[in-house]
Amino acid sequence: MQQKILHLILFFLGSICSLNAQMDSVNMTSFVGVPTDVGIDLVWRTDGEHHVEHFILERSLDAINFEAIKTIKKSAATGVKSYRYSDNNIFRAEVYYRITTQLSASQEVSSIIVVVRNDRLNLPNIMIYPTITRDVVNVVKNSSEDLSGAYIRIFDLSGNLLINKAVAGDFLVETIDVSTYEAGAYVIELYKDKFAKQVKFIKQ
Repeated sequence: MQQKILHLILFFLGSICSLNAQMDSVNMTSFVGVPTDVGIDLVWRTDGEHHVEHFILERSLDAINFEAIKTIKKSAATGVKSYRYSDNNIFRAEVYYRITTQLSASQEVSSIIVVVRNDRLNLPNIMIYPTITRDVVNVVKNSSEDLSGAYIRIFDLSGNLLINKAVAGDFLVETIDVSTYEAGAYVIELYKDKFAKQVKFIKQ
C-alpha cells in the first residue's frame, strides 16, 4: 500500500514538472542565415511556443562576445510560426548569431549559427554608400583590421570641415546623418594615420 502511494506521488510530481516545462518553453525547429546583396537575412521557425514573450537576436564576430541587435515580438499566429530579420550593411567573411527567447519566468538560448560569405573576396575592405542620398551615408568595414584611432570626416567642396567623428576600432557600420545638409556635393572620408578612403556624395 505504501509503495503504491509512493508511486502515485512520484507520478504526480513528474506530471507537474512536465506541465510546467510545457507551460514555459519554445520548440525552435530551424534557424538559418543567408547572405544577400545588402547584408544577411535571418529566418527561424518555431513549432510550439508556451509563455513566450519575445525573441532577442544577438550577433557576434568571434562566437564569444554577443550583442543584442533586435528584439522581435512573438507572432500571434498558431501552430508553426516563421520569423525574419534583415541585418543590413553586414559584409564580414564570418558572422555569428544566436537567439535568446524570453519566457515568462526564464530564458532559452539557441544554438549558435555562423553565416559565411563566399563573395567576400569581391568586396572592398571599406565601403561608403549611397553616393546619392537624402538622409544618411553608411561607412561599412568588411575586414577584421583594427581601425582604433580612425575618424570619419565630411567636407563641403570649399574644404570646410563639417564632421570629425571618432570610430570604434572594430566597428561594423557607421551611419552618418546628413539630412540637415544643404543640397549639393560633399566628400566623406575615413582616415587613420596615412590611410584614407574618400568618396564624393550628393545630398539631394
